[in-house]
Amino acid sequence: MESLFWVSAFFVLYPYAGYPLLLWLLGLVREKPAPPAEAPDWPALTLLIAAYNEEAVIREKLENSLALDYPPEKLEIVVASESTDRTNEIVEGYRGRGVKLYAFRQRRGKPALLYATVPLVRGEIVVFSDANALYEPPALRKLARHFADPRLGCVSGQLVYGGGTGAAAASEPLYWRYEQWLKRLESRLGALVGANGSIFALRKSLYAPLSETRGDDFELPVRVLLQGYRAILEPDARSHEPGSPSVQAEFCRRVRIVSWFLESTWILLKEAGRRRQGRLAVQLVSHRLLRWAAPLFLLVLVGSSAAAGGDFYRAALGLQLAFYGAALLGWLLEARGASLPVLLRLPYYFCALHLAALVGLGRGLSSPGVAAWEKVR
Repeated sequence: MESLFWVSAFFVLYPYAGYPLLLWLLGLVREKPAPPAEAPDWPALTLLIAAYNEEAVIREKLENSLALDYPPEKLEIVVASESTDRTNEIVEGYRGRGVKLYAFRQRRGKPALLYATVPLVRGEIVVFSDANALYEPPALRKLARHFADPRLGCVSGQLVYGGGTGAAAASEPLYWRYEQWLKRLESRLGALVGANGSIFALRKSLYAPLSETRGDDFELPVRVLLQGYRAILEPDARSHEPGSPSVQAEFCRRVRIVSWFLESTWILLKEAGRRRQGRLAVQLVSHRLLRWAAPLFLLVLVGSSAAAGGDFYRAALGLQLAFYGAALLGWLLEARGASLPVLLRLPYYFCALHLAALVGLGRGLSSPGVAAWEKVR
């Protein structure tokens, strides 16, 4: 049981501490590229906004998009919509200001919507955006300047969350800062595994989803890497979105993400193996699969602590039970509308995300396939 304890402890700690350390060490031996200069000739760029029933936010999004600091003769703004509310009507009102609408009657989901729309746009660079994502004025320039490097295929911007309440508002920014730090480490290697879905740019020629029903902010950057190009993070290209309104909402979002990405990860991992891209395979296992499997190892850690003898293992069991007890208390208090003290917020949020990963794994393994378009924020 002692061996099982240490094996499970390793697989809990590795995705959160060992993998970043590995990236940091690899970054030390890689030559740091020079910062890009402002492009003398800006590329033709399409801002592609995916929309499903966004009448509450689409007007603000379009006003924000039209005010962005990018040469207007080089910028195309396109809304791809499967909406059944007033979204299309509102977008049509902006036709005179150059906004294009591609409206589809059948609801097939976001990947299929983008698959149908990307071939229709004219930009050599496509920036994918959400309808509720508001960009800072220089965001497009910050993204586009990197494409002067012909080896670059994808640039992700920085997503900044705001709003939210309770434990979600207190804990989500901490988790998100960790994720952005991890993206920075991957970006130093030119090997970003997954972009921020509300703001990432891709060479149109490299848009190669696995199928009509796939193609998202995780898969597309990895496909760029598989084609031999680089994918990086540009933290100064910022997009603002409201945060999760509650831990429950974030739980549902995480379940959907894990169940959807699980199939993509397996497909991409096999492709990395066929192309003998060992580092990318390690990244997919470390950043995705082992992170999602962490709840299983946490359960094994509790069981092996209880079964092993000795004071150390009893103390380890006590600490784990205290942590999970704090998470349970946090859940009970938030369910009653109470404000959580700091000592309860992080255990509650940590356990909620890992339980969501466990549910997402089960759902992804039992019923893989196309997920319907769901609003989660």
